[in-house]
Amino acid sequence: MCRKPGDEIIIREGSKPGLVITDIQGAGGKLPYDVMKNTAGYAAYRLLEHLGETDRPLEMEIHKKMPFGSGLGSSAASAAG
Repeated sequence: MCRKPGDEIIIREGSKPGLVITDIQGAGGKLPYDVMKNTAGYAAYRLLEHLGETDRPLEMEIHKKMPFGSGLGSSAASAAG
């Protein structure tokens, strides 16, 4: 069985203005829920900022599939989502 490398990011319409990280799976509690301190959240925020949509109500889930400290680019996988 071949596992595809990379993280999975799910973004849904939210109920409050702005981007919020609602769930992080597979990280063992090691990743911040603060959008500005999370590589996936920060990348998404900067895209929204570029589009002039920072107040758009969005919820983000992060499903980590890249192991931490593996040298395989787990932070980049989150940012690329």
